[in-house]
Amino acid sequence: MKHSKVLLNRLRASVGEKSGCSPLYLKVLKSDLARLLSQYMAFEGLELGIAASNSGYDMTINLKATDFYELGRGVE
Repeated sequence: MKHSKVLLNRLRASVGEKSGCSPLYLKVLKSDLARLLSQYMAFEGLELGIAASNSGYDMTINLKATDFYELGRGVE
């Protein structure tokens, strides 16, 4: 639990209005997104892209879905 709080505090400190996303932030985001998506589909090659835009940031998520599960099937 203590490790989670330390990591959360590091993430909060590394992401601000001017700093954008740090490599650590993107790594955690990718891991969390993979865990969520695995409940809905089988996939490979998950990649994230973040780019500054006029009104904030644009995020692209690329992956190759190989199978879609019935709702709740992928939940452990």
